Amino acid sequence: MKWKEFFTRRFRKRHPKSLPSAIADPKEGVVVQIRSLATKEWRAKKLEKIDDQALEERMNALFPMVFEQQAESKAVYEISIPLQAKAPSETKEGKKAKRSRFGLRGLPSLKGIEKWAVPAGFSLASFHNSVMGFASFVVGQYYFAQIRERLNDIDRALAQIATFQNNEFKSKAFALLVQVKRSASFRYEMLDNPSLRKEEAHKFDALEQECMELLGQANLMIHSSIEEKDLSYAAYEEKTKEVENWYRYSQLLWGVLCQIAEGKYLCHEGKISLAYCQTVLVDYAPQCRQTYQALIAWHEENEKRLKIDVAKKRRERSGNPKSLWKWVPIKSYVALDATFLSCLEDQLSAPKELSFKAQEVFDHDVSFVVKAGEIYYEVESEKEK
Repeated sequence: MKWKEFFTRRFRKRHPKSLPSAIADPKEGVVVQIRSLATKEWRAKKLEKIDDQALEERMNALFPMVFEQQAESKAVYEISIPLQAKAPSETKEGKKAKRSRFGLRGLPSLKGIEKWAVPAGFSLASFHNSVMGFASFVVGQYYFAQIRERLNDIDRALAQIATFQNNEFKSKAFALLVQVKRSASFRYEMLDNPSLRKEEAHKFDALEQECMELLGQANLMIHSSIEEKDLSYAAYEEKTKEVENWYRYSQLLWGVLCQIAEGKYLCHEGKISLAYCQTVLVDYAPQCRQTYQALIAWHEENEKRLKIDVAKKRRERSGNPKSLWKWVPIKSYVALDATFLSCLEDQLSAPKELSFKAQEVFDHDVSFVVKAGEIYYEVESEKEK
């Protein structure tokens, strides 16, 4: 019996038959959970493939046992990492843990696992920090990619704004957008270099200030344009087309400001709250809302005065109407100019409330799926929160 126990203990780690179910922080609970997935489970998940070779190599170094076991068994494994877990080095048990050739001793076992599957070259604390840094970086990279997509949409919309006026303002808006898109490129070098992340966060601060100035200028121009009263129909039509540019600038710059706030939050990897990063949005949302409300009120007043029917795309002809006999006037209508109508409908649909919701993406588990030697980021776990 003793020889059997000796043989089992001596060779169990050299010839693993199964993966550990967890790598744990003795005070805070499980840090990393590893489990196999049935076909139904992984097919039901929304997965984003990680194509970056440097990230694949980093993941392989952190969890070599997962890739070795996956290559042998052809199973699909899920690795779940809670980003808010406390580092083991901060606990007494973590400090007392000693390395051995097979793992870590001195830690309580979990589900019969006596030795921890921390890869060679890592202490429990350094492994914890590396895993957390890797998971945070992948989350940031994924959401920065979404920010870049939204900025590309804004870029295309900005290019469609007429350039016969305000060319200087448009060039400033374009320059701002280019700089924001550049800062939203989350490079691999930032994974191990916190100073680079801080540098990008400072750049976002400067871009935020520039965006606020341009947004404030666009809103002021809208207010200035709608101050004129008792306009003729021709003057009102011309003014509406002029305001359209400033209204679209205002909306697009508000969108850029939202992306900057989210970019700051991602650069800080959740160490600064999302609410703090969105402070400027709380300040500027009322300004934009008041501007849009004033614009709608201005249009409603002119519609009534000039007898414009937006729903029927026409206006009542000015001057003395023709009459059938002397007591039955016949109203005469004129179709609205197509460009003017498009601008009018766009401005009348201005949002009454400006939302700036974003996800707290660093306050819950991040999961990865290893399948056929490839790594996938589990997006669905983020969406469900």
